[in-house]
Amino acid sequence: MLQPLSIAIFFGWVVLAVGVWRAGVLGIVRSVALASMSALPIGVLKGTGPMSIVATLGLCVALVPLGARILKDGPAPRWWAYPLALGVGTAAVLLGMAG
Repeated sequence: MLQPLSIAIFFGWVVLAVGVWRAGVLGIVRSVALASMSALPIGVLKGTGPMSIVATLGLCVALVPLGARILKDGPAPRWWAYPLALGVGTAAVLLGMAG
């Protein structure tokens, strides 16, 4: 069953991709890769099919180089960011294991 907000999510990825391309943050190839996320099925019990893998790889192609560039060129994290990230990651794993 198609939910009303699913359409907004599908088009939202395309709008985001056009926005980052127009802003000059991502090039055309990485913007198209980001827009491929609109093909990802959403909701429960969708399973992992070939289109899910392609869409997720597109997201990685778009955002991993951007993240690496920000880590390389941006300011170094403050001292308290490391234990905070470790604590949030640990809490996320424990919450996931709790169900």
